[in-house]
Amino acid sequence: MCGLWYKQWLPEFNFASQATFTRLGDRADAPCYFVARILGPVPTTEDTGIKGILSLFAYGGAEDMDERMPTVIHEFQLDAEGAVTVVQELRPGQYSAFAFLDLNGNGRIDLDAEGLPLEPFRTSAPTPDSQDFKSLEPAAFQLNRGNPYFSVMIFDR
Repeated sequence: MCGLWYKQWLPEFNFASQATFTRLGDRADAPCYFVARILGPVPTTEDTGIKGILSLFAYGGAEDMDERMPTVIHEFQLDAEGAVTVVQELRPGQYSAFAFLDLNGNGRIDLDAEGLPLEPFRTSAPTPDSQDFKSLEPAAFQLNRGNPYFSVMIFDR
């Protein structure tokens, strides 16, 4: 190395200024991600893991859950610790998330005679007391480019 320095054969480095770097969120093609950490009951030894369904709804009209079709439906299975992480790439916009544990394995949430769920559910609402089965408005969140939205849905453990 000393001989290279003496002969001035060292490579030249030019470092770009911070102004030349583009943040991920500033790019027009930057992805939008929804990340849900779902924590549920720990499966028993004879059970292979509790299954569930996570639905993401985009806003744009109907506000009642009965009148809206999900944008994305993601089936999940809780691991040995009773947890799973779901990552979904979406377009920018306003969304709400709804997850339920499919205890009987029929692929849909079961309702009683009054239209209330018989299986445990959670939404992306920020507080447990704002969990509402009929309206997804309290669970609404804005998804922007380059800024993932994180939701933790905790079922009774």
